[in-house]
Amino acid sequence: MEQQPKNLRQRWTPGMVVEIDLMDGTYTYGQVASATSIRFFNILRKENERRPSIEEIIKAPILFEIGVYASVLKYWIRIGKAPIDSAYKRPSSYVIDSETGEITIWKNEGGTIPGTREDIEGLEKFAVWDSASVEQRLRDHFAGRPNWHVEIFKTKLGDPFPSIKEFYAKYGYNFHWLDKDDENP
Repeated sequence: MEQQPKNLRQRWTPGMVVEIDLMDGTYTYGQVASATSIRFFNILRKENERRPSIEEIIKAPILFEIGVYASVLKYWIRIGKAPIDSAYKRPSSYVIDSETGEITIWKNEGGTIPGTREDIEGLEKFAVWDSASVEQRLRDHFAGRPNWHVEIFKTKLGDPFPSIKEFYAKYGYNFHWLDKDDENP
């Protein structure tokens, strides 16, 4: 399941709406929310269905907003632009210091505050995601299963966690393309 760049030069513009090919015959949508993040919508289109209008897309519930590498735009198609609702507040996120275990919450209105495990329940861990990981998270959401990356972020540093193949095997999801080297010794 390797996606090829679309070879389209696209500028990172807040408000830009993109279509994301989930490579399973379905598509979903995101919107550039800021210079560093994209928010993703709870809307799924099958290959043979009409593409929803920009208005339909941005009225759909927001699944999550995360930081992504600028290179993701090579893989996703720009389909339009819409203003971001002025009432929309970027969600808070958190980081955990790998040495001390100290939790810091980055507030949506700016600034940071110390936090506890209870404070970060339901918040996104601050991370920068690549296109393949975002697409897997979206596939997982629409399939109703947990996402390996999200779940691993919930563990304490040093706690054991299954490999990606072991994790998804519990949900009957086979990462067969990871075995391609095994097929060609």
